[in-house]
Amino acid sequence: MRPALKNHPARCSSNRQNCCSFPPARTFWWLNEPSGQTNARGTAVPGTLTVSEQRHIKLDLDAGLWHAEPPEPLPWEERPFPAPEKSICGTLGAYGDGGHVLLDGVGRTDFAFSDDRADPQSYEADVCITKDSPFNADFDLANFHHLRIELVGLEEWLKLDNIQMEDKCLEGSNHEVSVKYKDHSFSYGTPDGTITIESLALGANSLGLFYGRLLREASFRQTHWLIYTPALQSSIRSLRIIFTQMEEFLALLLGSYFRLNWPVLVQGTDVTDPWLRLYFFRGSVPEFKPIESFLLTTFDVLQTSFGDLFSAYKAQSEKYRAAYYLYLAALRNPLPYPEHEFVNMVWALESFHRVKQSRPATFPSERMQRILDRFADARDKSDRKWLKAKLKYAEEPSLEDRIVDTFSALPLELDEKGLRDFAKRCAQRRNQISHEGGPGGEESYEDFCQDVRRLTEAFSYLYHALLLHEIDLGAKTLIRGVTNSVLGNMRTLPAFRRVGLSMPRTAE
Repeated sequence: MRPALKNHPARCSSNRQNCCSFPPARTFWWLNEPSGQTNARGTAVPGTLTVSEQRHIKLDLDAGLWHAEPPEPLPWEERPFPAPEKSICGTLGAYGDGGHVLLDGVGRTDFAFSDDRADPQSYEADVCITKDSPFNADFDLANFHHLRIELVGLEEWLKLDNIQMEDKCLEGSNHEVSVKYKDHSFSYGTPDGTITIESLALGANSLGLFYGRLLREASFRQTHWLIYTPALQSSIRSLRIIFTQMEEFLALLLGSYFRLNWPVLVQGTDVTDPWLRLYFFRGSVPEFKPIESFLLTTFDVLQTSFGDLFSAYKAQSEKYRAAYYLYLAALRNPLPYPEHEFVNMVWALESFHRVKQSRPATFPSERMQRILDRFADARDKSDRKWLKAKLKYAEEPSLEDRIVDTFSALPLELDEKGLRDFAKRCAQRRNQISHEGGPGGEESYEDFCQDVRRLTEAFSYLYHALLLHEIDLGAKTLIRGVTNSVLGNMRTLPAFRRVGLSMPRTAE
């Protein structure tokens, strides 16, 4: 299997993929567009392509892709705005030597209505695909066999380093260096496809070209790839969803959100098939460098269950939806105000608890029906309708009870009184934010925010543990990661103590 991309023009040097710098792009044209009102490859337009730090894809052209030859106005109903299914092709570098690009889901952003070919135009795109060879007119965006992700930056989480070197002194000043390594491969079946994690050592193949020759330098390095192979050929949209799910799943295992490398798509099954780098809008994330001491788990602990955990995450996130998405969205893009961050956690837990404890609708209950029956007179019709609406959620558990019920299910053995007091404080703060807009009485806003931040920090650690518990991480692994680890001792346990939470019976 192909171990690494060639010297690809669209590949960023940063492990975190903060920005993308392309060689000067010379020409762009419509893919498979026969209309005489548009540019094809023979009449391609110069332009510049940029993928920003925020992952916006922008194309600025020196002229228009829509034109008539000779120039003539189009009817209003045929204004020069492309249909969503149209794609733009282009070359990177002066003569295409920097590779080729395809933009899909394009839309005009210059808002100019002129059809004059000399007028500049600008476009934004949903996705950008790059590869070394040209895109054919019949290029299919719906049939891909593999999604590949280079796990750059996750070496300490993977713990798969295995290059061993030995230096022997021979006679005089001669030395002999021997290198040993093992290429790992772990495969996991899932309901929708197969996940493979490969660890490949690079260097030996290139050195083989120089056997018997004197060299100035020689190097070996290890690369790690995650490959997802769907059961059936999949579209870009489907693989983007899988990529995002994998990134969110890894965030749960790591304890913080880590931006994965831009994915690679492969259309065929042959090792010589070209690799296509995929770019799309992803938003920004906080900087996080995975260091073993500050990780919730590592791959060696999950080596046998990794595939099952991912399958469970997919199933649970699709079942609970907002309960997962609200938390992961905040983990990916931290919210700026303490009130917003706090109520976001509360919404997530309320959503989780409602789905978890869902029961057949029994409204109105017998008790409520007796109350409503007192307004049976026709003159009370409007009052009865108003009262029925007010009583609809009257018998639902309070936020305090939801918090206690949800977090007491964790295998952390939280002290019951401390958890009840914590839940009561959370409910009080939520009510202040929702009904009073902030602190009441003589409490200052600064003190209010400080208390909300403390509650939110402890709440987030408990909720993160809850999501891991729901995908069956395992009680021992969860306890070790949350409490009996460097991360636990430096962050989680102090956060719990600040709000009165304790785990007196939690064992190693």
